[in-house]
Amino acid sequence: MVNSSKQYRDKVSQLISWGHWFCLSNIILALIVGLRYLVLAAPPETFLGQSYLLVSWLGQFSFIAFVIFLLTLFPLSFVIPSNRSMRFVGALFATVGISLLIVDTEVFATFNLHLNPELLKLLLDEDQNSQANTLNLLFVSVPFIFLLELWLARLCWKYLRRLEHKRLGVPLAAILFVCFVLTHFVHAWADATNYRTITQQKNNYPLFYPLTARSFLQEQGIFDVDAYYQGIKAQEKKQQGNMRYPISPIKYGHVEQRYNLMLVVVEGLRWDMLTKEAMPHSWRQAKNSSQFFSHFSGSNKSPEGMLSLLYGLPTSYWPSIKAGRQSPVLVSALQDNNYQIELFSSKGLNTPEIAGSSFSALKNLDMTKWPGGAAGDEQALQKWLMWQHSQYSQLPWFNFLYLNGVAAYDNASGEGMEKVTPELIKQHYFEAAQNVDKQLKKVYQELANTGQIENTILVVTSDYGNELNDNNSNYWGNASNFSRYQTQVPLFISWPDRLPTLMHDETSHNDIIPTILEGMLGVTSNSADYSNGQNIYAKRKRDWLLIGNQEQQAVLQGNQITLFNQSGSYQVLDRDLNPSNARVSVPMLVQVLNDLKRFYQPEQ
Repeated sequence: MVNSSKQYRDKVSQLISWGHWFCLSNIILALIVGLRYLVLAAPPETFLGQSYLLVSWLGQFSFIAFVIFLLTLFPLSFVIPSNRSMRFVGALFATVGISLLIVDTEVFATFNLHLNPELLKLLLDEDQNSQANTLNLLFVSVPFIFLLELWLARLCWKYLRRLEHKRLGVPLAAILFVCFVLTHFVHAWADATNYRTITQQKNNYPLFYPLTARSFLQEQGIFDVDAYYQGIKAQEKKQQGNMRYPISPIKYGHVEQRYNLMLVVVEGLRWDMLTKEAMPHSWRQAKNSSQFFSHFSGSNKSPEGMLSLLYGLPTSYWPSIKAGRQSPVLVSALQDNNYQIELFSSKGLNTPEIAGSSFSALKNLDMTKWPGGAAGDEQALQKWLMWQHSQYSQLPWFNFLYLNGVAAYDNASGEGMEKVTPELIKQHYFEAAQNVDKQLKKVYQELANTGQIENTILVVTSDYGNELNDNNSNYWGNASNFSRYQTQVPLFISWPDRLPTLMHDETSHNDIIPTILEGMLGVTSNSADYSNGQNIYAKRKRDWLLIGNQEQQAVLQGNQITLFNQSGSYQVLDRDLNPSNARVSVPMLVQVLNDLKRFYQPEQ
């Protein structure tokens, strides 16, 4: 019994020792495969960032391989006494790990995301995925990887005694352990000091979750929260040089007639409020205009909705534009053509989406805070009428009118909702739409009475919609989902010398800027240089629409909505937000991901 027990311990000791060396050989193999991440990653600008890239490469892949050893081969060493069986099992585990790592490098190269179960399932769908062929070729290499692993396993066993006598294991393990520790502690320091050259590397490798210690440092009085967020703002502002918007200088052609532009945005107005009952004056004006019955904002939130309207860009660019106070191409084009620009907002101009970004290039903006609601709407209309009556310049003008009485559910009665009920909410919303329509009547009448409607392009729309528990799912307001009730908005355009049309194809806020720049200002540059949209009158049917916010993106395609986030997780729903079995088009997903970062790409 004693001899048997000693033999068992010796055998287990041998297998564990072999496992260590086999693990090391796979660390080297993983590092070789992982070299591709170093090539694909954006090169750090500083020596410290470059050093961290290499140290984290060593630390992360050695950590992954060692954890797999601890969870698989180490416990199995006590169960499987045969070295041949252990070598076979070890080769199987290692083959799976290395194969998945190779697949992940391909996924990272294509999507800039790392592999997860949902993404893997999507990629393996050959019926609608052109990437499946590439992945199939990668999987063809699996038998060869398995043979390589068997050879490595046998080699480690054959030369086990010699390797142990070399005494290389402890120094090598110490070096890799130091790299692992440095990876996490340096990242914790970089996170606390907002050293972005290091913190922006956290998505470089799979399963990479580096240490952050802000809460602990704050408790110890070491971490200054205010300084941290000030540093973030300063860094974001510094990063704006990386955004190329527009991609190339705007070019202009000849314009025979320069029209005025009147852009009216009614905050939170749903598409189905543009009816004879709710908004009769706007409904009649729309009858004499081009109407777009399936028009969507770029977001279910106001700032990002305004981004899509005034810039024609997806919501992924909003943080950079806001931090850098980047004005849109529309404003610079209007200034280049000597337009008078005047802004009127019922809640004032001092907001991130108006004075803070879209119109930041304008001087002497009135930063007075207005009351908002129905009172603010009336005040904004009075200011607009005063400006219209006082300006005698022969120069064309651009007026921006923003009304938020509908979003405030303000019916101008002066009475609030004492007891909030679903019926009362819907009633106030409907009455608020009626009231804002009375204000808009003044716009239509003024343009008609002065004859300016003959040389003014009038655009009336909204920045998002308000849901009123339409699907009986208890969704109210906005910013909670991407159903049509929160994203579909009214749009009609009165364009002189253009016959009114009825458009039923899906269109987007991203299309409005290319339409105005090409049709009104004679811009000849490709719309892809400054927008993700297309001329709304081009009648080119699109395959999908992109809507989003800072948490999620939604692709509207046919009768389905595909939701996905930055980690690569996705969910497919139908238009009523019910789970769907529809499959995701990978080429579409690749194009969407490219659109989300296209204006961040460095100059060639």
